[in-house]
Amino acid sequence: TTDGKVWTTLSEAVYSDADLTTNWVEKEVTIPATTKKIRFVGMGISIDDIYGGEYSTAPVMNVTAADVSFGMVNAEATATFTIKNEGKSDLTGIEVTSTDTNFTFEGVPTTVAVGETATVTVKMSAANKGMHEGTVTVAAPEQESKTFNVSGYVMDEELFTETFDGNALPDGWTMESGSTSTDYKWTFANGAATGSNKNARLITPALTIAEGEKMAIEIKKYNTWACTLPIYISKDGGEFTLFKTIANTELSDSYKVFFIDGLAAGNYKIRFDGDGIVMNAINGFHLNMNAPSMEMVSTEAAAFGKVTANDSKTYTVKNVGTGELTVNIASDNEAFTVEPAQLVITDEPKDFTVTFNYTEGNYGNFTANITVTPTYNEDAKVTIAASAKAMDPNAWDEDFEAGTMPIGWDATNWEVGTFGYSTTNATQIAKATKTAGESVLVTPRLEAKANDVLMWEADFDWYDESIRVEYSNDEKETWNLVQIDGLTMGTGATGSLTNSYRPQDNGIGTRGAKLDMSFKAPADGFYYLRFTSSYSGNGVDNFNGFKLALKEHDATISNLDIRSSFNQYTDHQVSVTVKEMVGKDEEMTAKFFINGTQYGESVTETVPAGGEKEFVVAVRLNEVISGDAYFVVSNENLELTSEKVAITTNPAVVLDETVALEEMPSGYQDKVVVKYTAKQGWNTICLPFALTDENLTALFGEGYKVYEFYQYKDGELGFRIASRRYAGYPYIVYCETVPTIEEPGYLETYVSFTSSEKYDEYNGARFQGTFAPMPAGTMEGKYGVTPTGKIQKGGANAWMKGYRAYFELPEDADPSKLAITIDGQAIATGIDAMEMLNELNGDIYDLQGRKVNHAQKGVFIQNGKKVLVK
Repeated sequence: TTDGKVWTTLSEAVYSDADLTTNWVEKEVTIPATTKKIRFVGMGISIDDIYGGEYSTAPVMNVTAADVSFGMVNAEATATFTIKNEGKSDLTGIEVTSTDTNFTFEGVPTTVAVGETATVTVKMSAANKGMHEGTVTVAAPEQESKTFNVSGYVMDEELFTETFDGNALPDGWTMESGSTSTDYKWTFANGAATGSNKNARLITPALTIAEGEKMAIEIKKYNTWACTLPIYISKDGGEFTLFKTIANTELSDSYKVFFIDGLAAGNYKIRFDGDGIVMNAINGFHLNMNAPSMEMVSTEAAAFGKVTANDSKTYTVKNVGTGELTVNIASDNEAFTVEPAQLVITDEPKDFTVTFNYTEGNYGNFTANITVTPTYNEDAKVTIAASAKAMDPNAWDEDFEAGTMPIGWDATNWEVGTFGYSTTNATQIAKATKTAGESVLVTPRLEAKANDVLMWEADFDWYDESIRVEYSNDEKETWNLVQIDGLTMGTGATGSLTNSYRPQDNGIGTRGAKLDMSFKAPADGFYYLRFTSSYSGNGVDNFNGFKLALKEHDATISNLDIRSSFNQYTDHQVSVTVKEMVGKDEEMTAKFFINGTQYGESVTETVPAGGEKEFVVAVRLNEVISGDAYFVVSNENLELTSEKVAITTNPAVVLDETVALEEMPSGYQDKVVVKYTAKQGWNTICLPFALTDENLTALFGEGYKVYEFYQYKDGELGFRIASRRYAGYPYIVYCETVPTIEEPGYLETYVSFTSSEKYDEYNGARFQGTFAPMPAGTMEGKYGVTPTGKIQKGGANAWMKGYRAYFELPEDADPSKLAITIDGQAIATGIDAMEMLNELNGDIYDLQGRKVNHAQKGVFIQNGKKVLVK
């Protein structure tokens, strides 16, 4: 370039891909003498070692500046830019100009030395109202000039102006959501208004527009999405129509000023639907000086709750527009009156009162609509819901505000707590804690005359859940459904109880619903009401009516624990819990019955006033019985009979040595009766469960010894102290003293059975266990063990009791050599077998007739008798 503006391509220095390699290539080009700068344009190229020409000795001006938007201002505003000399001599003759004289400059240097930087201030004057846009040019001799844009809007404070500095919805403005969601509203913070959704609508007060007038609005993007600002207008109170849309492409992340212009003269309201918009200020048009606008300081319901006298609430009306505001106030129910009926407001807000007029004898729920209507636009009226519950001060009243279940209530899976769904109702209610009809609540005993009314409220967590209401006028013997005037009873649907009340059946489809309920006494008498909930969180509250008629003494059974299955010969526990209902301590005793026969009785215990006490009864059924089991809990003033529970008794497994079981069970057995008769001396035993010290001691007494078969050799049946006591295996046991076992026999609890008998076998000799008795003739040829320790072969009529064991020996066994040995020593077979001490006097011989000086373990002859040395 020769002038710094126009660039010329040197055709001789255009290199194609074919001209170049991945190695360095040296190129030369002739540059015109008037060249100021050289530009290299390339792709995928590296350059290095540029040589040729001379550095200029002239100054080089470098201006650092960007477009400046001052936005909307009501005072002088400034911005800065810099001028730097990057050349080889002083930069002089600098000029800074603007096409709009509303922008002036301070600090323009006369000279900028080599390497120095000067800062220049751009000033926007606030003297001339309206929009200003200019181009700033920075020039110097023989330098490329620099231009940038400046703009700003000077607000006219005589026009309608809003800067949102109050960080709240300004007076006279209104806001609404174009959606069912109440979240879609403009928010106010940091001196700006933000509309984060297209359904957020911000509406100006009424404005007057003259022909040719315009309004400036300063806005920016709220986020990176496709933000837009649709602008709607309403002329003379008509419908809003779309006037223009500021598109996403026109917006930036910094504030910019846009205009609303071209409107015909008239009165307007302007609506901004902020879809990701931040609005900093607006200026233009004029406030309609004859446009009152009503604003209610509060529109919350006039909910008086329970009242026993006249009560009033005060409401405030403001005129947030201009001119004179007239509003009319009216009630559609004479039980609620308003004072005054009309307000005229110019500047200061004014009040009116809503009064509920309590009339003695006229009790129940009252509602009204209080309408506050501005005369300038009846469609702008506000409706306030009024409600009150006129209470009989002499009637029973319960609101659960004490925080605990009151005396007299019978609550199964109900508690006192706050309504779980509602975040605004912080009062205590009685509420269910379980679903599917498991939560049941019964009122205290109440007294009413015919046509007396009991009122209460029912709260519902979900609109499709329900509460069933029943009453009893025969001391809870029978229950009848309550038909509530004005409410529809459902026949039952998914998630609901049959014959119950739910919001959905009564036109309410939102959570946290409430239904007003009442019950009219059909006749003089005493009443209980029962509430059954389909869902946890449902509740009842604010009872009023009838009279509390607690008995002098009263209690109820609140819990029952009777097992449906008992085991014979087993100790069980059953229990019943009693709740006292009138606030008096009661000493009571619980008796347990089956089919009218008493099977147990508790100790006498005190049921505390208003509290509960569990009575526990120990039960043992020795006979097998089935039928209805129940409790009777009583004292001299009360007798409570529980519900009946059908029970059965599981018979114990009986192992009778004289009777064979049809089928031996296997696996764990809860209760087992063993009928086994031990003999003093030697016994065999084979049980279907493992032998333990406990059961062996019970059957054979203290001092028993148990041995296992481990070898057979030369007629000797070898035994030793049992190292294992497995189920179904045979053993021999020595019994010193036969124990006494009461009927029905020895009892064993929860043991694991084997269904088959086992045996031990060595060298053709088998020691076989048997669970069943061996009848006459079945022991022929088999060998048994007598109490004296003899091995006896069975004859034609031989028999044996069950749960014992016998031997089967090889055919070539010599009966004369048969003997049972314990650790290698034969068992003494004489009837006078005894233990012999070595220090006893007398000659000692072994079984071969040889005299011995000192007897070791075994069987010997002393004084002509066999003795056993242990």
